[in-house]
Amino acid sequence: VEDFNKLIHQDGVSAILGPASSSAGEEAFPIAQQNGVVALSPTSGASGLSAIGDFIFRASLTADVIIPNSVKVTHAKLGYQRVATIVDSVELVARSSDKVWREALAESGVEIMTREIFQSGDSDFSLLLARIMALNPDAIFISALPTDMPNILIQARELGIPYSIPFIVAQVSIDEVLTAGAAAEGLITSASWISTAGTPGNQAFVQNYSAKYGVEPSIYAAQSYASVYILAEAIANAQSTDSTAIRDAMATLSDFDTVLGKFSFNDIGDTVYDPVMLIVENGEFQAFE
Repeated sequence: VEDFNKLIHQDGVSAILGPASSSAGEEAFPIAQQNGVVALSPTSGASGLSAIGDFIFRASLTADVIIPNSVKVTHAKLGYQRVATIVDSVELVARSSDKVWREALAESGVEIMTREIFQSGDSDFSLLLARIMALNPDAIFISALPTDMPNILIQARELGIPYSIPFIVAQVSIDEVLTAGAAAEGLITSASWISTAGTPGNQAFVQNYSAKYGVEPSIYAAQSYASVYILAEAIANAQSTDSTAIRDAMATLSDFDTVLGKFSFNDIGDTVYDPVMLIVENGEFQAFE
């Protein structure tokens, strides 16, 4: 909020790239909207935030897009009937994802045996994982910040939850997979991007990023990279730095080539492109087929 107020009232900007998280967006987006400044968040995924106003846009696929597709694909392939869910009760994106998971699972006729709750920053998940293990679910769904994912996975496998019970999450990056190590094996996730994609400019982006930083880019890096080009394209199309002109150009952006694929916004400023389903095999993302 402080940064948005400074950029708008002191620096006089007409567009802001950010914020990154849904919780920050919930607080900062109204400020951008009230002052008629375009805000493009590369990575916030909670449902409904773009509906705050017509100056708000997001480059990340939202929970209400990713999760129903994830349930449809995984349920058809895995046939799970009895599942458990784990949710961070504090973070907006986790609560939003959990709500959509429960709705999508119910629509597929899947029984949620237990819904276990924790708070951001918790480090010991052994009790809730033990309760889940005692129920022997067919799958476990996690709604949490990326920073909490590795600990949950590691402690679950250390406790003895077998790899035959898959963990399924809305979105996770290679960073969390590497942190979790062997515990991430078999993790299933939806994604808006994969490093091996043949989308325009993607392989050059991956190679250049890897050469500079020594690791492959994460999904969050790819979304942020694409967002810079999306905003630049809108400014070029507007032929102006006026915020209303940029907003109008953003709203009409259609099938713009990015590393994420052909990119458009829907009528409330959320992104439109196709998600992919991935599974971790031998420490790397592979297509879930």
